[in-house]
Amino acid sequence: METFGQYLDSYLELGAQGTRGGILLAWNKDMISVTNAVNGVFTISAMIKVASSDTQFLMTTCYGPADDGRKEDFLVELNAIKPAAGVPWIILGDFNLIYQASDKNNLNLNRRLMGKF
Repeated sequence: METFGQYLDSYLELGAQGTRGGILLAWNKDMISVTNAVNGVFTISAMIKVASSDTQFLMTTCYGPADDGRKEDFLVELNAIKPAAGVPWIILGDFNLIYQASDKNNLNLNRRLMGKF
């Protein structure tokens, strides 16, 4: 916990696979309450409530696979996490996917995966 400094006193983690991946979600429990946390293969998701307001949302942190063979599994996991309509969702992390050709610095594109993303 010393790594987080004096303000972050709680955390969830999804360990790295070798030298890749790994997710850490840290917070101050006096400012944020975290419930219904679920670790996936590529994600951590939890309901977040801001203590000073009625603000509540689902937060998902992700680390998408670099291996093209696992990217569809990642997208299936994200789709399964997606909350019901009306529930705010913040999703962040490293998707290891591109949305459009201009996001790529070469012409080696997988348009099928781009379309699914």
